[in-house]
Amino acid sequence: MEQKMMSLHGSWIMSRADNGMKVAEIKPALASLTPSIKVYLNDGDKEPDFLIQGDFRSKRFVISQRTPGRGDVKIASVQKESKYANSTAFLMSVMTDAQKYLLTIDPGVDAAFVTALATLCDEISNDKQGA
Repeated sequence: MEQKMMSLHGSWIMSRADNGMKVAEIKPALASLTPSIKVYLNDGDKEPDFLIQGDFRSKRFVISQRTPGRGDVKIASVQKESKYANSTAFLMSVMTDAQKYLLTIDPGVDAAFVTALATLCDEISNDKQGA
């Protein structure tokens, strides 16, 4: 994944590791009233194939697939584990600066793709908070 340099809105490109072929373009709209990230597969369609919505600051969001005739269908949910959930989680987060996420992925969904999207959402939200 790499950030698209010549973009007004900070788009990202997801590519295959083996041949560098573009898989998807990711376009965040986090400054709007309803923050979202739109994912366009490399199929030439002008409408997004996936929509990611939620609270990006607290790292809780839902990934939906846009399907003709059925609208947006939830395929996964992501949430950051609270470092205050228990004393062990708190100590580990303080000592390692680690972040844990809970991904709930529906059956039949490409888990690697969803994991890559969740990782990219974290990267995008960290960039926005650091700016």
